[in-house]
Amino acid sequence: MENKTKMRFENIEQRDKQLKEFRTIKYIIDKKNPLIVWIYI
Repeated sequence: MENKTKMRFENIEQRDKQLKEFRTIKYIIDKKNPLIVWIYI
C-alpha cells in the first residue's frame, strides 16, 4: 500500500509551478478542492 501526503497551495499558479518540479513523482489533484494535491511517497 502506498502512502499519500497532502499538500495545500495558495493558488493554482503556485500549484502548477510546484507540480512541474515533480516530474517523476506520482500525484493526484483533489477533485473537491483543486488547491490540494496528494503526493504518493
